[in-house]
Amino acid sequence: MNSSMNSEIFTRSISSKLTPQTIGEVIDYADWMWTHFGTYTEALKNAVRYFLGEITVSPVDNESPLGPNERKAVMDELTDTYKIFSLLGRIGDEYIQWGNSFTSVELPRIRRFTCPACKLMFPANTAEDISYSGGKFSCKCPKCNYSGVVDFNDTTDENAAIRVIFWNPRAISISYSPTTKSKRYYISPPESWKKALFEQQHDFLVETPIDILNAIEEGATLEIKNEYFKHLATPSPSTMEDVLSGWGLPLFMSEFETVIQLQMMKRYNEAILSDFVVPWRVLSPPATGGGAVSGDPLGTLNMNDFRSQMMRMVNQHRRNPTDVQVAPFPVTYQIFGGEASKLIPLDIEDSIISRLLNSMCIPLEFKTMTMSQGGGPPAGLRRFEKVWANHVSALDEWLQWFCDRRTDLLRKQAVTARLVKSSIYEDDISREYKVKLAMGQSISMDTGMRPLGIDYGVELHKMQDERNQQMEMEKQNQMAMAAADELSAGMSAPPAGSAQLMQFQQAKAMQEQGGMPMEGGAGGMPPGAPPSGGAPPSGGEADIEALWAQAEQLAEQIRTAPSDQRKSQLINLKKTNPAMHAFVKQIIETTEQQAAQQGVAASRSPQ
Repeated sequence: MNSSMNSEIFTRSISSKLTPQTIGEVIDYADWMWTHFGTYTEALKNAVRYFLGEITVSPVDNESPLGPNERKAVMDELTDTYKIFSLLGRIGDEYIQWGNSFTSVELPRIRRFTCPACKLMFPANTAEDISYSGGKFSCKCPKCNYSGVVDFNDTTDENAAIRVIFWNPRAISISYSPTTKSKRYYISPPESWKKALFEQQHDFLVETPIDILNAIEEGATLEIKNEYFKHLATPSPSTMEDVLSGWGLPLFMSEFETVIQLQMMKRYNEAILSDFVVPWRVLSPPATGGGAVSGDPLGTLNMNDFRSQMMRMVNQHRRNPTDVQVAPFPVTYQIFGGEASKLIPLDIEDSIISRLLNSMCIPLEFKTMTMSQGGGPPAGLRRFEKVWANHVSALDEWLQWFCDRRTDLLRKQAVTARLVKSSIYEDDISREYKVKLAMGQSISMDTGMRPLGIDYGVELHKMQDERNQQMEMEKQNQMAMAAADELSAGMSAPPAGSAQLMQFQQAKAMQEQGGMPMEGGAGGMPPGAPPSGGAPPSGGEADIEALWAQAEQLAEQIRTAPSDQRKSQLINLKKTNPAMHAFVKQIIETTEQQAAQQGVAASRSPQ
């Protein structure tokens, strides 16, 4: 059979005549399918999110270990800051439904203007009457009210989170090399961008990169840097790879005939619903046998009067449904239509959608996310997991690319991230046997735990993190217990210089009572009670007076000093002269206690 005969055969069906010839037409069909068939769309979403359960993070190499705190910080950043599962879900939807996913990452831009008159630099988002033309910005200066062209400076906020941008495939064009399979990407400014620039929208002018503004103004395309741009495309057979020029095809294109059938069914159902859902009610006079009958009111009544009489009765019934109507002649009532429930082929439409999902290897239970009658997993889940492993690897590729761009832009530690592959298609008995074999070391722990949805390699990292956290907590507890023991020992032991202070007070009391001063005996100053200078007194009344006066003077200076200086002075005195520190501290406490008691007594005395 020659090619002309094949071509003649292909043109016999409606779907072959409607097959899209350009990528734009493919995108049109993808948009229509996504927005007009909720059952199909939800089944596709459920299939993509089936694999978005957990992410594992590990260091790139052993030279840069990733501790439990660092691992938790990375996971919190991915899940909380970037909502990584929502990003992966949207990327998976576009990858499956449109066959292509275009994303880029960047740091938020900060644009500042500089007034040429007063040299004031101010944020662009605070400018008034901003406009752009000919590669130059014009606005009004908030300080000197200058209005005209201003200088601008664009920087990136390296302390902010990375921004992920999803690009419309209609705005992307690909330059493809059929020999090396390399691709270069270009943006053609869409009409919405042109409209925003034409209307000089404030936020658009403030946030849009200058190269995009220039491309819109010049009506040119803009090449995208591949470093921060990611294109995921579904794989194509070698016979179509060069024809597609680097683009991917949606999965439903392999069952395009079914898509046309769904379109025909929707149009057919709409026609039925518009004509056969609401019944058509008719009122008519009864048949009289073809001639005038004696005594028949209709013999003297024309049809216009009959119609007006019937409509008057219908309107009266609508105003008051309980009113009793009286007709001066017999009436025949007939109902036409209302057969929509019999005419709409719901089973045929459901069969078409099921065939389309089956061609995409999506279990039919994913239409409503309900399990089979036996309570187990869907029957086609094993095939689904095997076939869709290729699509999941595309999500892993994007996830690792995002982590690498995070390392480049935010100067953070490089990590390896991937989705944890899990499965639920094995029955309970099979999983139990595998766990027992793994515990008996007959098979690997990874093989035994995988049917339970557990990645043993990930669990090893988690257990190591838990051991490290436990060791850290035990270390902190030991340090806290040692500090408590030291504090308890310090509270039970007499303070430094307490014995010298007691002997000093005894000598002072004996002197005030007129007793003989002691010169070194048991009642005198001990040899080890030096003043602040460090030299012990030679004994006698003069030495006692000098030491006491020195202690009182230091105590008064420290007591009247500010709280922060007072603390530092006591610490320095304790380091240089512990004995004198004990004397001064005791004098300060005694003085403050006496002052407190005097204050209480004064408050209790009558005015």
